[in-house]
Amino acid sequence: MTLGLLSLRSDQETEYFTEIAKRAFLHGMQVVRFTPFQIIPATEQVHGLLFDSVQEQWVQHTFPIPPFIYDRCFYNRTESSRQGKPIVEWLKKRPQTQFLGHGLPDKLQTYSILSHHPATAPYVPYTVEATIENVWKYIWRHKQAALKPVNGSQGNGFCFLSYGRRSIQATLQQAKQTITESFLSKEDFLAWLASLLQSQTYLLQPFLSVQDAYGRPFDIRVLLQKNEKGVWEEAGRGVRCGNERAVVSNLHAGSQSITYEEWKQSYPKQERLLLEDNITTLLKAVPIALEQTLPPLFEIGLDISVDQNQAVWLLDVNSKPGRRVMLECKPENVDHLYHAPLAYCKYLTLEAQKGADSQ
Repeated sequence: MTLGLLSLRSDQETEYFTEIAKRAFLHGMQVVRFTPFQIIPATEQVHGLLFDSVQEQWVQHTFPIPPFIYDRCFYNRTESSRQGKPIVEWLKKRPQTQFLGHGLPDKLQTYSILSHHPATAPYVPYTVEATIENVWKYIWRHKQAALKPVNGSQGNGFCFLSYGRRSIQATLQQAKQTITESFLSKEDFLAWLASLLQSQTYLLQPFLSVQDAYGRPFDIRVLLQKNEKGVWEEAGRGVRCGNERAVVSNLHAGSQSITYEEWKQSYPKQERLLLEDNITTLLKAVPIALEQTLPPLFEIGLDISVDQNQAVWLLDVNSKPGRRVMLECKPENVDHLYHAPLAYCKYLTLEAQKGADSQ
C-alpha cells in the first residue's frame, strides 16, 4: 500500500513529509514523494523519492503513479503553478488514483457555497467579486472595506480601504510589510484601484472589527481532519494575534500564536459560553456544507474571528492548511498530525476493498 506525497517543488514541506513517512510502517504502508513534473506521461512512471524506513531517509526511486495521493500543491501566479495545475487535474481524473482530498475552489466559490447553506450562512460575511464600480459605491456608503485576493494565502495582498473626509487610504499587506497609500482625489484612487484589480481577481468584503482587547487583529485557526473511520474530528486549535498596527493576523505577516485556552479567558463566562456554542455549530456545519457540493475532502483549516459585538465570523477556509499554529499551541497533538494522513489513507484502502468484494 503506497501513499504519494505531492508538491509543486521537491524541497517543499520536507520536514512534514519526513515525519509522515517515518510512521508509515506502523500502518503497513510505504511513502513516496514527487512533483507533477517528475511524471513520465508515456509510461506513467515517476522519477521521485522513496522513503527508506530502515535508514530513515529519502532515496531516488522510479515507481508507478501511487494509488493514493496526498496533495500539498499550493498554487499562485508562478510558472510552475500554471504548468503543474493541469497535470494535477489529470491525476484527479485518473481512475486508478484516489486523492485523500480534492481541495477547494477559489475563495469566491467557497464563500458562495457557504453563504447559501442555512447552517453556515449567518457566519459568512457579505462577499462579491471586486470591481471598480462596486468598491467605490461600497466605501462611499460604508467608509471601510476589505479586499482579498481570490486565490490568496498567508495574508498576502489583503487590502484595507478607508474613506475619510480629506483622503482615501489603502493599507496593503505584502508578506511581512504593510504599505499605506493616501489619495486626495477620487480619480487618483480609482486609477490605483484599477491597477490593483488588473493584477489579479479580488473579493470585496466588509472590514470586520476583529481586534482583541489590545487592539490587535486576531483569528482562531481550527484544524479539522477525517480520522481512521472517515469521520470529521477536530485536530486542534490556536489563536493568531497580529501586531497592533497590522491589518491581518497571519503568522507569515509577523503575528504570534497563543493557546485558545489563554485567549478565551479575556471574555466573561457568559459571553464565552455563547461564543463557544457558535464555534461548535460552525465546526460541525462547514464540512457538511462543503461536501454536499464538492468532491470529498480530507482536512480543512477554518479561520474564525469575533467582532466587537461578539458576532462570530468565518474569515477563511483552507483545504491545505498549515500546521504552525497547532505545533506551537498544541505540541501534545504533534504525533497525531503526522499519523492522520496515513490513518485516513488506510481507511480509504479498506473502503475500496469492501467495494471490490461486494461486486
